[in-house]
Amino acid sequence: MENLDELMNQSKAKPSQNKTYAGKGESIKEKKDRCQAMIDEMYAEVLKTPDRLMAYLDVQSRLSAYSVGNQLLILKQKPNATKLKTFDAWKKEEVNVKKGAKGMMILEPKPYKTKDGKTGTSFDPKTVFDISDTTAEVALHEAELPQTRRTRFCQMGRCKSGGQEVSAGADGE
Repeated sequence: MENLDELMNQSKAKPSQNKTYAGKGESIKEKKDRCQAMIDEMYAEVLKTPDRLMAYLDVQSRLSAYSVGNQLLILKQKPNATKLKTFDAWKKEEVNVKKGAKGMMILEPKPYKTKDGKTGTSFDPKTVFDISDTTAEVALHEAELPQTRRTRFCQMGRCKSGGQEVSAGADGE
């Protein structure tokens, strides 16, 4: 009988807090909270060291269409990402996500109307995959890869890491 009581109490929970993604077992609220924790963590890291700030600027230069929060999420989960789409969006382009590829979470803005007619925006977690996680042609990937700020600075001889001069190839870029 205890299990029945638990089941009844769960069904009374707010619907937005009780939704789960395709059997993953984690609610939208839990995913939002996890995303917010990652954003807070990366924000603090970016402020601490010049290397992390430079890494953030690299992400920002490649993915400028994304919000600062999403750029921080990308920096945390896949800092070398260049082109992100959902599983379905890749499939629509006839590109397959590689078996075993792990998607990353970003926060997608969702407009809504309140009972009094005002418009608001909530942010729902969304799983996306980088082009490197797909079967897309390597040539396509490289053609679309913009030159990062760090690479440009290194090519101009202005690249330093930890006070030491670094050549353009030392970053692996």
